[in-house]
Amino acid sequence: MSTAPSAPTAPTSFLSLEEAYARWAPVYDRSPNPLLALEQRYLMPLLPAANRALDLACGTGRWMDLLSNGNVGEVIGLDLSPAMLDAAQQRSCVGGRLVRGNCLFLPFRDCSFDLIICSFAVEHIANLQRMAGELARVAMPGCDVFITELHPEAHSQGWRTAFRDDKGSVQVEALPHSGPRISEALGAQGFEARGMFDCAIGNQERSIFVRAGKEHIFEEVCRIPAVLIAHFKTAAATKQDEVAL
Repeated sequence: MSTAPSAPTAPTSFLSLEEAYARWAPVYDRSPNPLLALEQRYLMPLLPAANRALDLACGTGRWMDLLSNGNVGEVIGLDLSPAMLDAAQQRSCVGGRLVRGNCLFLPFRDCSFDLIICSFAVEHIANLQRMAGELARVAMPGCDVFITELHPEAHSQGWRTAFRDDKGSVQVEALPHSGPRISEALGAQGFEARGMFDCAIGNQERSIFVRAGKEHIFEEVCRIPAVLIAHFKTAAATKQDEVAL
């Protein structure tokens, strides 16, 4: 499931993933989130053109929307939360390209995608090895995989995956993974690490803090790496592979 971690907060409730995302879905896209803006600012220039992309743990379809308006032929979104999928269905770009499913048991054929994005979701997945195996199975030769995550250093400073609605503040269950741990899991499945980026909030996100009445914490927040972006790639097809395909 796609997350939108917030700046440091003091949640009053701790909910399971299913409960939290059912409650979060209706308000997920209502308020600008500096970490989503930061992620998009860094990640968009890295994304290659693709024929068929998978938005893994797509949430409300934010990346489906962005990819559909870019150099991607078709985008499929998968999420486990019915509430998030209902919210995603409201986007005009989505059509019928949404699938309810688990990241550990992907309901797709082998070699289905040449681009995979998993945005703010691996912190909800304990078994990274199983997920990496499924990614390797559905990835085409030469597939690019991008994983974004609340930065472990931000988590160590008290940042949490949290949101607020009219019922109060909620913190979502999460288990942040370090860059080396993510690399180890995907590397064991044959993925090559192409880049690991520590992204910090900058002046481009200042207006979000101003509108939220939190400009007083802006300078402090900028000193902490907020988002981790990891880029992996499968081996490109050989001439023999291309003939077989």
